[in-house]
Amino acid sequence: MSGKRAGFRFRWAFPIGQLLLCVILLWPLRGELYSNLHPKTSAKPVGPLNIPTVPASPNVKPGQFTIIQVGSVPQDQRAERVKQVRLSVPSSLNFPAFFVDYFISGLVADKWRPYNEKFRKSWMAVTWPLLAIVFWWMAGRAVEALSAARNKLLVPRIGPPEVAVAIALMFFGAVPCLEFVFGRESRDLDSYLLAAGAALWALIGATMLVARIAQWRIRKGMQAVNKMNSTLEAGS
Repeated sequence: MSGKRAGFRFRWAFPIGQLLLCVILLWPLRGELYSNLHPKTSAKPVGPLNIPTVPASPNVKPGQFTIIQVGSVPQDQRAERVKQVRLSVPSSLNFPAFFVDYFISGLVADKWRPYNEKFRKSWMAVTWPLLAIVFWWMAGRAVEALSAARNKLLVPRIGPPEVAVAIALMFFGAVPCLEFVFGRESRDLDSYLLAAGAALWALIGATMLVARIAQWRIRKGMQAVNKMNSTLEAGS
């Protein structure tokens, strides 16, 4: 059966859901993102520094130094880590956008060369959720196809282009995971998030491939039934 179309529309839920999640994560950093993406307009003249003066302590003798603790270092580190997570999760979650972004970067490499790492990370956080929409759409179609296959339905059809994308996702998703597991380099928060995103999309690629195989089996079963019916009709 291939004429019915029912069930939840994952093809729209996945792209919209990941966009909303990325907006929630990046919204508190919107000012910093704008400054990083517009380095020419964000540069401001630096005025004179106002260094607060500390009254001298009567217990300090001339030639001695005092240590003044400003702020809380653990809290600053925690805030910096939270900001790093907010900035890195959108790009890790949309790992397949790397290939599209790599192609675009090759076209405008001369224009991007002067920019620093902050610009690059901000660009990835803002643009990769948009560039990966088509991949999330394919992932939603694969989930719909698997759900429909339980009822012997062939909608939506998973075609050869999606199979090629699935194989590429499985391969390029497995490579960072293997590098993360067996590599000897030091691991930071970005490497953990990258490995998690790559593993997610390797799993999504496998889901797309399984959906294609399920539809192939259903199609073969239908062909066998039709052939048997034709044989019975010819013999009667």
